[in-house]
Amino acid sequence: MLETLGKHLGTALQNHRLATAARQLAVAQSLNFLKLQLHLLDDAASRDDMNEVREIAQLLRGGLEESYEDVRELLVNFRTKFVTGNLRDAVDETVTRFERQSEALVRLNYDEAGGLPLPPDQQLQVLFILQEALSNVRKHASATQVHIAIRNALDFDLTIEDNGDGYDPAHIASRGDAHIGFHIMRERAARLGAQLRLDNELGNGARVHLLLPGSERQAA
Repeated sequence: MLETLGKHLGTALQNHRLATAARQLAVAQSLNFLKLQLHLLDDAASRDDMNEVREIAQLLRGGLEESYEDVRELLVNFRTKFVTGNLRDAVDETVTRFERQSEALVRLNYDEAGGLPLPPDQQLQVLFILQEALSNVRKHASATQVHIAIRNALDFDLTIEDNGDGYDPAHIASRGDAHIGFHIMRERAARLGAQLRLDNELGNGARVHLLLPGSERQAA
């Protein structure tokens, strides 16, 4: 029993460190974006291009706000324990925290459709993708409703839909903060061996769909 308890405790500590490291990476990426904008601002100022200076100053202001929120989330995550082996509890906690930070109403459908529990490392990647998707909704979508659907069968499905503003892919590519969020989700999905699809209709919300095929599921 002591050996088993030790193994579970070690896994929980490792997962907590991974969660913290992921948020630290997001903060670092945001700071790199701000550093780049500062270089561009200095160049624009040397050319006395006030239109570009004003444009970059607006990006810096938005970037600083995003970094502040990321650091605040990092501090919250220091106090958050990921429940090893129980993804549902971790999802509920993530949704509760999102509802505290956002005015959007969340509808969660969690269907245990006969699939075995995902192992802790795969649970963690799924949770990271959910958190990043909700973070994008909170920061950018102006949504009033969010629908989260999870189905754990032979395949594992996660869908996050909102009724917010949607987005223009070209505009997102020019925005460091939101683009980083999409990159993080794609990177997590690749680590899982999962398929990630991002759909949106400008003015009519967005949809994130993650599919982890049964062939890529690890033994718990």
